Amino acid sequence: MNFFFKSCFVRACRLIFYLPAVAVLVGSSPSHAGPASEYVTETTGTESRLLLPASDFKSSAFAGSTYFYDSNTTQQATGPGSSVFAFDYGLAITKGNEASRGIFGGVDYAGNSFIYDDGAARAGRDPFEHKLDANLGVNGGKTSIRFNTTYSRNNGNSIDYDRVSRESRRAQSNDYLLGLSVVRTLPHGSLEGGFDYAMRNFDTGTLLNDENSWNGDLAWFFKPGFAPKTSLGVGLGFGEDKFARNSDRVFYSPSLRMRYRLSAKTQLHSSVGYEFRNAEAIGSIDNDTPVFETGLSWQPSNRTGFDFRFYKEVRGSYSNVGEEVGTTGVSLKLNQELPGEFRLGSSVGFENADYVSTIAGPAATRDDNFFRLSLDLSHPLRLTDKLGGDWSLFYSCNNNDSNLAQASFDQSIVGMRVGLAY
Repeated sequence: MNFFFKSCFVRACRLIFYLPAVAVLVGSSPSHAGPASEYVTETTGTESRLLLPASDFKSSAFAGSTYFYDSNTTQQATGPGSSVFAFDYGLAITKGNEASRGIFGGVDYAGNSFIYDDGAARAGRDPFEHKLDANLGVNGGKTSIRFNTTYSRNNGNSIDYDRVSRESRRAQSNDYLLGLSVVRTLPHGSLEGGFDYAMRNFDTGTLLNDENSWNGDLAWFFKPGFAPKTSLGVGLGFGEDKFARNSDRVFYSPSLRMRYRLSAKTQLHSSVGYEFRNAEAIGSIDNDTPVFETGLSWQPSNRTGFDFRFYKEVRGSYSNVGEEVGTTGVSLKLNQELPGEFRLGSSVGFENADYVSTIAGPAATRDDNFFRLSLDLSHPLRLTDKLGGDWSLFYSCNNNDSNLAQASFDQSIVGMRVGLAY
């Protein structure tokens, strides 16, 4: 997947969102169930000729170019602005269909390069970025297993909505993620489990806290006979947050969960729990807090779609020593098809980040209010039967209002992109 418009690691329960213009180009591979027989045959009259073994391997490639103006390329309180040219490119190979029974998997690579018109705006960052994804899984009659792994060389150039971070901002890092999920279907529900391991190593000189964390999740869902569209469940999240210059935190969070699927166009999920965060180091402080997440996907028509999320979560801090941060936020995404094959994508989000001390002594004082907005107008390009793409105009703004002056920043980005996919 093109990671110029794709998010970095988040916990398995977090929502992934990206600009719709690129989703058209490099989104999930088309569904491919394959022919009923093992071989494809051609029939002429009364004769049948064996051609080639049927294959469910798919490959695709993409390339795109973008011009944009970034008013604050370093996301500092008084960062410089710059005109930027960006080029993205990649290749994906997939096998099988993740939504169908059988084995599926895939590997994809995406790269980016950035050219700034001002050396100060580049701020010493490497202009090249790389990301490699791989996944492998199997869907059986009642059990589905999926493994995925990701490596990303993040050089802090991205302007993607979901990759903007209040804390790490434009810092360079090597990011790794391993994930495993298992779902077992029961007569009236399911058993589900997941595991994630994340490692983020910042470059020397960033003064940020490296991460080396893992988390797991177990859940049981039950569909009552009187409400077949509803699944009720209980779950347990657990793991360990390990951030440099912060005490290690072992956590576990029991929760009540619910899923409601009125139709393919209306789906709701919710989880409400309480997280216990226990310090491992002498002199550290335990912090316990409520956590929750509610998400709604609604498609009132074939041309309009909404996604809504309301959440509170806790993790260690990348930027502060001896502190962790509780984030309460809300986000809304809208996709609207317009006349003339135009498509409008928009997203808006607000987060409040409240910092809490993890060591005995003075209380943490930092408090941030983070606002994000993104707009994208796109139109498809059709050059040949196999070569297509789109062009798009986009605008985004990011504003972090903190009681610490050095943590505040304001940024606006406007530009256009043309991309092709084969």
